[in-house]
Amino acid sequence: MKYIPLSLAPMAGLTGSAFRRLVRWIGGCGTVYTEFVSAEALTRGSTKSRTLMRFREEERPIICQIFGAKAPAMAESAKIVESLGVDGIDINAGCPVPKIVRQNAGAALLRDRRLCKEIFTYVVNSVRIPVSLKMRAGLTDDQACIDVGRIAEECGIGLVTVHARTASQAYAGRADWEIIGRVKAALVIPVFGNGDVVTANQAIEMLEMTGADGVMIGRGALANPGIFETTAALLERRLPVVPSKSQIFSKYLALLLDEEDRFGALNHLKQFAAYFTRGIPRGAEFRNAINHSRSLEEIAVLTPAFLHETS
Repeated sequence: MKYIPLSLAPMAGLTGSAFRRLVRWIGGCGTVYTEFVSAEALTRGSTKSRTLMRFREEERPIICQIFGAKAPAMAESAKIVESLGVDGIDINAGCPVPKIVRQNAGAALLRDRRLCKEIFTYVVNSVRIPVSLKMRAGLTDDQACIDVGRIAEECGIGLVTVHARTASQAYAGRADWEIIGRVKAALVIPVFGNGDVVTANQAIEMLEMTGADGVMIGRGALANPGIFETTAALLERRLPVVPSKSQIFSKYLALLLDEEDRFGALNHLKQFAAYFTRGIPRGAEFRNAINHSRSLEEIAVLTPAFLHETS
């Protein structure tokens, strides 16, 4: 069977280096993405933005996602990203967060076809590594993604990922996978689908329904980081090999304990726990204990008492 790529979505405050390495440790994921980075901040020499792009060799292939509304700054930031040795650059045209949209960045790009063409052209022409695009269906309607997808293809972007919700929906309601199929039918370049994939069976269903070339998984991977291995096993007609939830949590904690930024690592674990601990015995109590902890070491001490019943 033809291998269908699977990718880990970029998620602010969640998909840092340690989580990407956790996904790699479990297996089954084709490509991982950094948390999104501001082009303007990068060009101003922001240390925080540089930190978000740090990665280790075992994370490859890794894509850095950038966002912004000015073509020259996007091009300059793309050059900076390329110099760090990543495998590709992704342009964010999907973030629905109001503070990003107010900057005319993220999903706001979808309302300005001229600006999209300018940014895409500048970025593609500024680097030698592949450039991709992640976008929403639109701001309030679902026609924008087809128009912008065609512009991306014409400008030399090599892959498009479609989150099948409008920006106005944010993360509410159901993702309309038919939108992904319409974009796939309109383009020649590969199209990935994204939105409401929380099980391996749903990943397979999306592929079959839309004809997409791959699936990008976000929140579903936070609740179940083994979803990539399980999906890959279904595609390859083999049995999945996935560690227990206890082993996964313990591994992630160990990876975070190895991070230099302990405060940031603690926040990553707290956000991860909000998804991962749902459905496990005493999960609510465990989440509460984690949220009230002041260090990773404190969490390491209390973890065995909560996870010894979890397979």
